[in-house]
Amino acid sequence: MRAARKPGWIVFSEVVGHDPNDLTGKDYSSLSRQGLGVIVCLNNGYFPQGTLPTSTEYSNFARRCANFVDASRGCSRWVIGNEMNYAIGRPSQESALDTRQQFGDAPAGDPTLRSLPDRFSALLSADDREATLDTVEGEELITPQLYANCYGMCRQAIHSLEGHEGDQVLVGAVAPWNTKTVYPGNPSGDWIKYFQDILLQCGASGCDGITLHTFTHGANPTLILDNSKLPDFPQHHCHFQAYRDFMHAIPVNMRQLPVYITETDQAGPWENVNRGWIQAAYAEIDRWNRQNSQKIRALVLYRWPQLDRWHIKGKEGVIEDFRAALRHDYRWNVETELVQPEREEERQPDVLPEARRNLQPEKPAGRGPARVAEERQEVEVSDEMRMGRGMVYRVQWLKGKPPSPLYPGQIVSFPVTVRNTGTIAWPAVGPQQVSLGYHFFQNRQELPYPDGSPVLTELPNDVAPGETVTIDAQMVIPDRPGNYTLVLDLISGGENWFQAMQSDILTRWLSVSKAPQMAGAEQAAEPEAETAMQEYVTADPAPQPETTPVLQVKEEARSSSAHHGPPIVDIASSLPRGENPFALRTLDQIRRLVICHTAAPSGVPIQAVAQAHISQGYPGIAYHYFVLESGEILQVAEVEAVVNDEAEWSLTGVNICLEGNFDENVPPPAQLTAAAQLCAWILPRFQMTAENVVGMCELLDTSSPGSTFDTGPAWKGTLSERIVQFLTDSPLSPPAEGHDEGAPEAPDESPALTEPERIPAPKPPVEDVVERLPRDPQRLVQREVDDVEFIVINHTAAPPITPLQTIAAAFHRRLPGILYQFFIASNGAIYQTQPLMEVVDGRVPYIARAINIGFAGEFSDDIPTPSQIKSGRQLISWLMEEFPQLTLASIRGVNEFINHTSPGEQWLQGRRWKDILIDAVRTGADPTTTAEASPGAAADPDPKAQPAAAVQTANEMMEVQGGKEGLLQGGELDAQERHVERELVARPQIRDISHDLPRHPALQYRRRQLAAITHIAVHHTALPPHVGPEQVAQAHVAEDLDRGKSAWSGIGYHYFIPADGEILQTQPVELRTHHVDRHNSYAIGVAFAGSFMNGATPLPQQIHSGARLIAWLMQEFELQLTDVLGHNEFSYNATPCPGSEWLEGNRWRDSLMAEIERVQNGIPPYHYVLFPSDESMSETLTGASHYFDEFKPVAGTFLEDALQARYVTLVGAGTISTAEAERRLADAGVEIDPLEDSDTISATHRLLQLAHDGRRFRSLLES
Repeated sequence: MRAARKPGWIVFSEVVGHDPNDLTGKDYSSLSRQGLGVIVCLNNGYFPQGTLPTSTEYSNFARRCANFVDASRGCSRWVIGNEMNYAIGRPSQESALDTRQQFGDAPAGDPTLRSLPDRFSALLSADDREATLDTVEGEELITPQLYANCYGMCRQAIHSLEGHEGDQVLVGAVAPWNTKTVYPGNPSGDWIKYFQDILLQCGASGCDGITLHTFTHGANPTLILDNSKLPDFPQHHCHFQAYRDFMHAIPVNMRQLPVYITETDQAGPWENVNRGWIQAAYAEIDRWNRQNSQKIRALVLYRWPQLDRWHIKGKEGVIEDFRAALRHDYRWNVETELVQPEREEERQPDVLPEARRNLQPEKPAGRGPARVAEERQEVEVSDEMRMGRGMVYRVQWLKGKPPSPLYPGQIVSFPVTVRNTGTIAWPAVGPQQVSLGYHFFQNRQELPYPDGSPVLTELPNDVAPGETVTIDAQMVIPDRPGNYTLVLDLISGGENWFQAMQSDILTRWLSVSKAPQMAGAEQAAEPEAETAMQEYVTADPAPQPETTPVLQVKEEARSSSAHHGPPIVDIASSLPRGENPFALRTLDQIRRLVICHTAAPSGVPIQAVAQAHISQGYPGIAYHYFVLESGEILQVAEVEAVVNDEAEWSLTGVNICLEGNFDENVPPPAQLTAAAQLCAWILPRFQMTAENVVGMCELLDTSSPGSTFDTGPAWKGTLSERIVQFLTDSPLSPPAEGHDEGAPEAPDESPALTEPERIPAPKPPVEDVVERLPRDPQRLVQREVDDVEFIVINHTAAPPITPLQTIAAAFHRRLPGILYQFFIASNGAIYQTQPLMEVVDGRVPYIARAINIGFAGEFSDDIPTPSQIKSGRQLISWLMEEFPQLTLASIRGVNEFINHTSPGEQWLQGRRWKDILIDAVRTGADPTTTAEASPGAAADPDPKAQPAAAVQTANEMMEVQGGKEGLLQGGELDAQERHVERELVARPQIRDISHDLPRHPALQYRRRQLAAITHIAVHHTALPPHVGPEQVAQAHVAEDLDRGKSAWSGIGYHYFIPADGEILQTQPVELRTHHVDRHNSYAIGVAFAGSFMNGATPLPQQIHSGARLIAWLMQEFELQLTDVLGHNEFSYNATPCPGSEWLEGNRWRDSLMAEIERVQNGIPPYHYVLFPSDESMSETLTGASHYFDEFKPVAGTFLEDALQARYVTLVGAGTISTAEAERRLADAGVEIDPLEDSDTISATHRLLQLAHDGRRFRSLLES
């Protein structure tokens, strides 16, 4: 490594025993001085002493580890124990029999018993696993609770040493494929669960880093990427990819921790051959690091010295493989918020391979008097924990998005999906019943429950450890408009909240709008009691402000059902995805349509194309649309998704691929026509013309979309001509075949269902098209009538005019036929598409045990037409008559069975069309009549015009459009209801220092369009508050190999709020700087000076200035409060920034948001402390911090700001006299509390005295 100038890591395994009086250590500084990273694994002993001692000796072991660290040099990373779940690592009592009777003598060349079959017991047959014991007499099982207890003691003892406060104490590696440690909650001995349980026990704040082991079972380098799974553990990998199982099991709140793979090999001894195994291994870890935010900092080969059969020394073939790996510049790179670590760390090298030094000979485990560091709190080890029976409640939150918009007092429900990651089952009934509850906070104050007790939602069933459940959460919205913090938590027995038992909570931020009122609403009759809910869920939403051109583009681009669009089948969710998620862009960044070809013969499955792109390192297929040779158009990715936001072709292009290879031939007419239709449909939505359609070859050095694109036949010209023709021609696509959407609907002959009980319902008009659709009857699964338990609602997720034949063909590519038994077109026509007693899959419950109904359309933002609801009501009523076992509770959406979008976001939230449909079935009400009778809608003066306009105006009758043109037929919306009136936020005083800060001499940030800005990211510097932007910029510009950080063009933030509250602009907002990974293209970065951890929050003047700045930026870029997020609230950003007090503890997010609202609403500050100078203010704020923490006034030096306040504590007024300041404040009606002595020391003392007395003012009484 030194010869290649690629410093890497060396791992030492040391036996230290647990004698607290042993003060010996080791010196590793000769290696660390050469730039090599040193990791030391601290073991109590090897077999049979155990990698940890018995739990009664944990305190002695912790003291011994601390003694060893204190006496050692050249290392700052310490691993506690090794493969604790492997029986060889368990400690035995001194009085126990020699446990070698269980394992036998050590095999030749294997002094530490690495090669025993029991080590990887999951690879054995079930019978062979049963033949071996999990424990033998006298051994102590190292359960996750016991390990975490020992680790915590060692970590605290090491951190208490002077000079080692910042050392990384790492969790010991778990033996993969070892099933021999069984305990409550893990009856199978699952090694991944054991690993995860350890991390959950340690907690994010109690762990410095993680170590792993991974191997292949053979020397073939293809095993590195082998995805084979174990028969008895089908969720876990057999070979090297096991490292991914560990990485994915790391709790979300611990994914900022460093990870080191401290042991890897081929399981058997190294053969003296260069097979490329080592190169493949490092390439795979580099691939992980490039695609994931949590980096693996080391991959260490086992082992260098000739002490056992796995040695590498002397095997030139293996060494050459290693040298070849060193030729690559593999580095881990963490784009982090911290300018420097919050605790000092030793310089560490890049992630590169290193050999492992020999193990030290065994030492007798001496015993001595118990002695621990006085600073450490003793942790009691109970017999219950020692026996592995420690029980914990833990929850992992998988999904929980409240609906929107929300109105005061509204009762809403939404799905919340959670996983039981604890060791206790959650009972759905009984005295310890587990339920879902919530808390609302506003301005850091918890709101009381409406009736004094929490509103709880019961679990649908018992949930065992490891199981997942979806809960239909019930929630009562606060009764006043405003912004709120929602905290979701589970509760046991109605009184024990999980958060109090160290479990995670889910935090969401909600905006509650003023309830909408329509013109003439006061004249509308109040609905009858039995129809109140129907009126409520179909009520018109709050009117929206006038749509800007940018927003109009966004809305049209998101709607796949815009007028005259070609038929498109969305298959994006069904295609394979890689480990790395897609990056996201705003629609404003789209500048062109990019034409590609597959360069492969027609007929290659689209799934194979996606898989090929994944194998090249992309997160998924690189196209957005795919045009088949037949002319069928598939949407294969969301338009907002990009595979590489650093490449212009990806970031700014909508990529359209034509199936086939066009180096010699040209696309057939049907395919070329469909491509032109697609382009003509997309272009106007992004305000582009045919000139914005380019080939990939015009952007990159490639031949795609084929040599014939711009030479020879030059079909680019033909494509452009057809695009222009379609842009000027009439509508592109007819309605669904055989039905005129403008034709009158068939009359509803079914009797009205006026009561909840079932009455006979006739069969509605249904057209049987089963034999006309593509299907394989012999592959369909037969079922009985009694098998039917549900009616499952789907949406097609395609434009409503997409032909049924096209939808069926899309299903037929992967199933025996169309999924649905019935299909309801946008005009309400009902088609039977499969026999009732035949299904396409007999294993999946929502297919095998359900009648599936597909509604034409995509219902993320919209809902089915009234005609569709009416036909759905008729069809479901008849089906419930034919299948008496079906009830209203049997009606469910696909997303109530699996994690899926169908039947659209509006099914369970927003306009909740599930409620509309069920209410129609229950009451027999005609939804078309309900819509026409909406408050504020007058009858059409021309009755003949109503049927012809039914489809076109169906949704308009159900949703009132706001803005300048938002007129109802019966009157205009009140001007005050069109938008929330806000005071104009004045531009705050901002000092631009962007040109004065350090910059990189060569690098430059890219520019972006201001229209692309959609969010504001809040940061903390994670440094003392006196550290200014110059030092931060210098650190951002500099390359930092210790942290894997590359050089930046300049400071990453756009604005900087120092401790005195001044607003500094540090970068132009049009620059795409580095501050939020994967979101830099559309976020503005605002940094507050300071580290807001462990109770610390920004100073009041920082909150005040930051709020003024953010309120002004929100006004300038038309943003909402929900667009202002902390750094760690952005996806894929596992970071503490902007501090632990942002979301929990003091919740300074709430303080900032409340101040932003105050600024927006023009509400003056309640109390302002006016200082004569920044220096005086800074010194007083520091000296009298207790006063400002207690009363939280706004502090500043601006008389203009003080004139807006109700009360002013006057310390001084700068350039004018105190008397003049008092006069101007009095003229403005401000009540003044002057301090008699205006010098800093006196002011500090008087403010501290006020805080001690619990008084805000000296001479005023608060009214």
